[in-house]
Amino acid sequence: MSIKTRLKSVEGKLPKARKAAAARRKPEKDELLFMENAEYQRYCIEWLMSLYMDDPENVKYAKERVNYLLETLEPQMSPSDFDRAAYDRLIVEKLVEWMDDNEIKDIDEERWKAVFM
Repeated sequence: MSIKTRLKSVEGKLPKARKAAAARRKPEKDELLFMENAEYQRYCIEWLMSLYMDDPENVKYAKERVNYLLETLEPQMSPSDFDRAAYDRLIVEKLVEWMDDNEIKDIDEERWKAVFM
């Protein structure tokens, strides 16, 4: 499966109602950090995918790192500069990168719903 196909597949799994509601609210600190900090991005995606893969040891480690970074970093981006569509695209890109790095070809939609919905 090509990267472009996987991008569309993962993008299609994001709930549309959640995306619409999120577009209307002010961005949170974690969203701003995700847009500008590679280390924070890495641990957020690792945390999400460890939940999906049911890897409790890695879930714990990644969550601790995410929380530590949230406590110690301050976003440089102004909330008014935040682009919700760019944020959503970046999450999808990072998920696909993680899938490529870990040789996962596709996301099981039922498992995804069970873990995140």
